[in-house]
Amino acid sequence: MKRYLLGILAVIAMASCVQEQFVPTGMSGAISFNAPFVQSVPNRAAVDPSTTSGSIEAFDVWGFMGSNGGIVFDQKRVVRTGTAEGSDKGIWGYSAPIIYWAPNQIYRFAALSPVDNENIEVKLADNGKMSNDGALGTVTFTNPDGKLDLLYAQSEPITTGSQEELIANTPVVSFVFQHLLTKVKFTFKNGFPSEYNSLKVTNIRMKVPNAGSVDLTQSRPYQWEVSSAYDALTLSFGDAVNTTFSSKGILLGSGEVGESEFECLTLPVKEGAKLLIEFDVELYQGSEVAIPKITRTAELIFDGSINKIETGGRQSPLTALEQGKGYRINAILTGENVFDDKLLEIKFGLITVGEWEDNENPEQNENVELQ
Repeated sequence: MKRYLLGILAVIAMASCVQEQFVPTGMSGAISFNAPFVQSVPNRAAVDPSTTSGSIEAFDVWGFMGSNGGIVFDQKRVVRTGTAEGSDKGIWGYSAPIIYWAPNQIYRFAALSPVDNENIEVKLADNGKMSNDGALGTVTFTNPDGKLDLLYAQSEPITTGSQEELIANTPVVSFVFQHLLTKVKFTFKNGFPSEYNSLKVTNIRMKVPNAGSVDLTQSRPYQWEVSSAYDALTLSFGDAVNTTFSSKGILLGSGEVGESEFECLTLPVKEGAKLLIEFDVELYQGSEVAIPKITRTAELIFDGSINKIETGGRQSPLTALEQGKGYRINAILTGENVFDDKLLEIKFGLITVGEWEDNENPEQNENVELQ
């Protein structure tokens, strides 16, 4: 029987990033690229599949000068050719021909990563060209397993000066990549009050849409159009590992919290969407299994019935999973909500104390002489 654990879930949005310095590269007069910065979401114990500033290896670039007909790059591959000494920031380059800056012009660039991936399709905004505002167009994405990140960057317009100014201070293209997907992880808290009741939460999973598209000519946050069913893909988050006492592994004592082994990436969803969460749970009494492993389900409904906790502790209704944000979904498991049948409290009935038994054997009734 499906049981909805309504009222026990809360979602905490985890905010992003810190600024980092770029390492300029390239030859004088040529268009070159700074080390790209990937906006990140803070992460703790769970394994994070996200691409970072240190792990990104390649991206494709589109760009033009003046109007979108002045094409400079059309899906030009830019790759990490080395790493700056004392840093994880890459040194970047692209294959010939080298493209040079022209004086007194305005340039716009956009980039997408990863590259050469069958799950990503690009349709440029204006009949095979970028938009005149420098936006790429529409990206269609199929999520294979929740481990593939999708990044987009659009640089600020670059205005070149005179030839003398170009020689003295050659521009470089800088990118701050945005995560186009949403990141999710889970925590489970043992809400049983007894120190002798422990829980194991295993095989955490969530059913989500696996395909959709995003128009990058929009303002951020980008709104996705989901083109598949909301249960088309099952994401696997592993087991809930004890973060209160790591030595306990996946055993959660009273009041202790476990975090999913893995984080997963999913398509952002809009208001009204329903995502199905499933996990297995087992109850222990001391070292003995009290209730064997069973599967529980819950619907995460984006209708404002679940709150998200903002920075500073302020709460507001959760109505969507937004692009570029990470969420921690919290559940408190108690005797009232985790099993189909209500757990019955152990109580004590009528207590009586037995009477003393008289010794009626006369042969044993001997006088005791006191000294």
